[in-house]
Amino acid sequence: MQSLDRVIKNKAVGAYLKQSFNRMNPMDSSDIVYDKFLINGLISSRLEDLKPNERVRVKVINAGSSSYFHVNYAGGAMEMVSADGIDIEPVKVNHRLMGMGETYDFILTIPNDMAYEFRATAQDGSGYASYFLGKGMKIAAPAIPKPNLYEMTRAMSSMNMGSDDMKGMDMKNANKKSENMTGMDMGKLLRKVLI
Repeated sequence: MQSLDRVIKNKAVGAYLKQSFNRMNPMDSSDIVYDKFLINGLISSRLEDLKPNERVRVKVINAGSSSYFHVNYAGGAMEMVSADGIDIEPVKVNHRLMGMGETYDFILTIPNDMAYEFRATAQDGSGYASYFLGKGMKIAAPAIPKPNLYEMTRAMSSMNMGSDDMKGMDMKNANKKSENMTGMDMGKLLRKVLI
């Protein structure tokens, strides 16, 4: 539930009333809230059988049915080398938001005499799971801040998706465009989008 004092504090009264009038849930960041998150069946685990400065390829699969996860690493930027089973041009990322069923491969460097955390944090900020790589003192990954749900309420309200805003759209041309796409090879289209 949203507390009215925090709605007022975040200057979202108008948005709150608009969402209430439209019967939208005000705080829906995740459809289901879970009390635990797991990596390989454990809330926290450790892999010590690695050499310092070794580069390892880590395959990450979001096997959740309703949770998005932010993944990040205490050792700094991760080198993303694969997305959904397709090798890509390597790119450095500090964190990655993963949807349900998505897979990514990252190259991570193992530290000297420390165990760096690879963390998967639920998008709604309700919890996370950890996997420590290396030996020695544990170094935590940077915390992902919880989303400001009051700010989200205000942003959603300002999107102006009401029927009055849709009147100016040319639906005849929109229908023609969708008809033209029925004969397209969707496999080719998806390959173009992915590349």
